[in-house]
Amino acid sequence: MNTEETSPSPVKGRADRYVKGAFLLVVLAVVGWAVVRQYTDRGLKGWGSDLSGALVKATQQNQKVVALIYDNKADDDYQRMVSITLDRDGNKKALDEAGFIRVCARLSRDNPLAIKYNLRKYPTTLLIGPGGELITSWTGYIGELDFRKKFLKGQPQP
Repeated sequence: MNTEETSPSPVKGRADRYVKGAFLLVVLAVVGWAVVRQYTDRGLKGWGSDLSGALVKATQQNQKVVALIYDNKADDDYQRMVSITLDRDGNKKALDEAGFIRVCARLSRDNPLAIKYNLRKYPTTLLIGPGGELITSWTGYIGELDFRKKFLKGQPQP
């Protein structure tokens, strides 16, 4: 029986360190990408960001406004609204056909418009009439079909 201690090969030890280092770099890159992606504005094509201007335009053109109001783009409900509900072809078509003015705006809780529309939780999606009157307000995530079949028709949130 051989009782000699065997020491690891210097080449194998160095290769292990390289593999572990590469793995650590990949993990850090993925985590960094996920964090940055949360704060990256993917934007909504055809959506403005000026709620005040949209309300003036709505009055002048006798149109309704759909406004997605948020305070943090990293919020899960906001992300789902942007990437799922508002990005669906059926909802885009419904918004286009009805001629809604579309706004996605960041408002603090002390903003005069946030106070006027009684915004307490974010994200909140507002349906506003041509005269600035609130038709309905839904907080949190709205599913694709509920958005089109209930919210856009002015129904209150269940």
